[in-house]
Amino acid sequence: MKRREVSLGLMALGLSGFVHRSVAQDLASFADLLSPEETGYADFSQIWEPQPGTTIVQVAAAPDLPVGSAAKFSTVMSGAADCDGLFGSAGFINWFNDTVANKGAWKGKRISGTRADFDAFWDRFVADAGARDQVTAMRFMAYMAVFTNEVGGQLQSRSELFGSPPDHPGISYLFDAIPADGVKRKFNKASYNKHKNLQNLPAGKLFNDDVFLKAHGDLALSSNLARTSNDVWLGTDYPKEDYPTNGRPDDCGIILETDFFKFRGRGLIQTTWRSNYRGLVRFVQGYEGDDALVRSFRTRWRGLDPDEVCTTSTNADWDTLFGDAGKAVLGQAIREHSKPTHYNRLADDDSILNGKGIGSLIRMGRSIGGYAGYGELLKHRVGDIVRAL
Repeated sequence: MKRREVSLGLMALGLSGFVHRSVAQDLASFADLLSPEETGYADFSQIWEPQPGTTIVQVAAAPDLPVGSAAKFSTVMSGAADCDGLFGSAGFINWFNDTVANKGAWKGKRISGTRADFDAFWDRFVADAGARDQVTAMRFMAYMAVFTNEVGGQLQSRSELFGSPPDHPGISYLFDAIPADGVKRKFNKASYNKHKNLQNLPAGKLFNDDVFLKAHGDLALSSNLARTSNDVWLGTDYPKEDYPTNGRPDDCGIILETDFFKFRGRGLIQTTWRSNYRGLVRFVQGYEGDDALVRSFRTRWRGLDPDEVCTTSTNADWDTLFGDAGKAVLGQAIREHSKPTHYNRLADDDSILNGKGIGSLIRMGRSIGGYAGYGELLKHRVGDIVRAL
């Protein structure tokens, strides 16, 4: 991926158009270490912090949505056809690309996703929504604004990319804590191996865990790493001089089944950390729907402790579940993300929807993106859609 130059003027308006590294394809490489906040994308995993004294890029306050918008778009959708129907015979994707793409707050953005994925995702997401998570027209537009910003509206699972040569090549980028340098890099990036939130288990702990070794002990590098006492695997600096970083299973073997790599971001609103994958394990174990793939995993995982499943499950398992054509886990991951604060429950009152508190678009955006500017950007973009309607 070639580095693109950032225009702070465009950033202030929320008009930049960059590929977000946490949702681009695996094994891509990038030369810069710009934070999501600097590029207008979401910090789903909350691993970026500005260096003290850093001036945060300001996003202009978004205009309020037109009077009556909250009530008008509070109608509950029954599926993809309902969502499409809001935008006439063209349907949402064509309407968006013809009407608002590359204009106003949508400068540099258009939808490249397919109608088939749109229908499959929204039919499943609506069908699986509980009574308190029903998809209203406003919620649909807000989520599509996020998906369009992050993945070009392609409603397929993406995995967090890795590799920032020469200092943090391949998977070492995920393992390493990368400090700001005060010049080019103004944000500190935390490690997925050792983090203050303790949501992942360090590789060094797993390399000494009986359950982990029973599940993954026949993989490449197991003979080197099983029962290791090397504290480097408990830290934040990957031993790239001694171990491969290319992310290929044949080379990296057992390393790829540890938390820092296995529980990197996946999905449309990137599910990251063991603690969040644990919620998806519980979903699969209690699944009563008709998705055959999820039901097969339910059979495999039935009766097991969710944390044990997190330890014994594989990268391939999670890639398969997130990539399932039925999109059950892809949708549930979004609901899991919203559970702590219920940010997706948007108000049907204009003053609340346009505000900054519970029930507002700004709060939803801030909760998803991880910083205030993302909330303003979401409100501005949803507003542009509503005004164009």
